[in-house]
Amino acid sequence: MEKYIIIGLAAVVLIMLIVIICLSVKNKNLKFGGIKVKNGVRYTKDEMIEKNNEVNVTYNEKDIVLEVGKEYVVGENKMLPGTYTVLATNDTNFKFNLRVGGLVREYEHGEKIVLSKGDTITAVSHSVILR
Repeated sequence: MEKYIIIGLAAVVLIMLIVIICLSVKNKNLKFGGIKVKNGVRYTKDEMIEKNNEVNVTYNEKDIVLEVGKEYVVGENKMLPGTYTVLATNDTNFKFNLRVGGLVREYEHGEKIVLSKGDTITAVSHSVILR
């Protein structure tokens, strides 16, 4: 009888261990480069975009680089709907123009932008990083 209880407890512990491992792998896949994807929407954790009151240009894994003149559609390829921080690609031009939904507006390094599925975005004046 004791043998069956020990085998049962060992089986329960093994199942719990497998569940914990599966959940940790799934959680790790959702978090990468300071970004978390939940239910198909991209959420960004704040990162340092300025150092010593100067523009801090960094490129992290999973950042999206917008090329000048190329139109991107939110919801296609890697670009998910959600909140993005727009960053300059060089430290000399920290202001740039973006066309979002057909309207051109000037943005500064570190501003937040919210993109919905189906929105179009184009870098007009300089290449831009979306984080």
